[in-house]
Amino acid sequence: MRKVLIYSDCFVYSGSENVIENILRSEEIQEEFLLNFYYAYNKEYEKGIKRKFGGAENVKSVKKLINPYPQWGHPLQSGEIKGKAKRIYTRVLYTLGLVFNKIGLLQLYNGLVLFRLFRRERPDILLINNGGYPAAETCRIAAIAARIAGIRSVLFVVNNMAYPQKNIWDKWKDRYINKYVSYFITASKAASDRLAEARNFDQQKCFNIPNTLLTQTEETSIAGSGILRREFGVDDDSIVMGAVGLLTRRKGYHVLITAVAMLRQKQPLARYKLVIFGEGEERSALEKLIKDYNLDDVVILPGFRPNVMEYVRDMDIFITPSIANEDFPYVIIEAMMMGKPVVGSRVAGIPEQIDNGVTGYVVAPDAPDELVNAIQKMLDKEKIATMGRSSRERYFEKFSNRLIMKRYLEVFRSI
Repeated sequence: MRKVLIYSDCFVYSGSENVIENILRSEEIQEEFLLNFYYAYNKEYEKGIKRKFGGAENVKSVKKLINPYPQWGHPLQSGEIKGKAKRIYTRVLYTLGLVFNKIGLLQLYNGLVLFRLFRRERPDILLINNGGYPAAETCRIAAIAARIAGIRSVLFVVNNMAYPQKNIWDKWKDRYINKYVSYFITASKAASDRLAEARNFDQQKCFNIPNTLLTQTEETSIAGSGILRREFGVDDDSIVMGAVGLLTRRKGYHVLITAVAMLRQKQPLARYKLVIFGEGEERSALEKLIKDYNLDDVVILPGFRPNVMEYVRDMDIFITPSIANEDFPYVIIEAMMMGKPVVGSRVAGIPEQIDNGVTGYVVAPDAPDELVNAIQKMLDKEKIATMGRSSRERYFEKFSNRLIMKRYLEVFRSI
């Protein structure tokens, strides 16, 4: 049985790790390949690993890797390091880490750690999972270390839009990464095109496999429980518009609130609520915007909910008004699977998820006038139901776990 080794390095266990979880839990892939997952250790990431995988034998940390930013910088900023002497010692280590990183010594050390790991495990295929590009430095180093270790089949999964090259060092590393990586995989075609353009990678090596949900998520009931309407006192005749995400500027919730203010002027008698779940640094600014527009009776910011999908089940319309830094949002395909029509902005891979005019609407980013026009078209229960059914059908036709895991299996077989 051939061996696949998955490697990842990220500050926190987040959406990009869903790719890993889906592969590790795929019965079809497990029938043909022996799967092992190694990750660069840090405390926050470890919490997510334990929550998702418990003590799984094929999931292990690489503790010898050195990354000064999360391991030395964060304790100082968060106040975890107590005592003057310890703080000075930690500051010295942090500074040395930055210097060694700047002159390349950390890259050499981390490359050696990964080289030894790959030589010991001897996988037939290495799959590197990276939050974006360039993102985690050790992910790029892993591609080079794998080649030196004799691994000829390397997949590099990029979970966001790539940034342009900055300097000669960037170009030098990308040149060899492009040479040694068999395929670069992104969730959206937009991200694939950007990766080739921004980093000078071979376009023929860059292709997309969409994100998907876990099989057990697909099997859960999509019927509304009424929890949202009960908790926030929303009557059955009102239309609930909802959003889920970090309350940060790039998510565009200020644009959505502005659109709702415009909607109130255009259709003052319409009955609706907007509920935005999440926390973040923009909360105060959004609360002020709600107050300025006199929307306290319409817009609700309930904060974070660990069971947020229970609330999504009760929504009528799902809205993702992002203005930047997206790829192929999981929250959209979750809403689609639950039979919700989706309004999303024309950013990265979002237009690839929504069939415009059939399963929802695609609008320009940072354009409240387009957003309010799309919402106006959907203030009808019958149309919401029709679009919702189409949205769920599109998920299972294009993005179901069975289809997406089959595509990964085909890639594994091909290399």
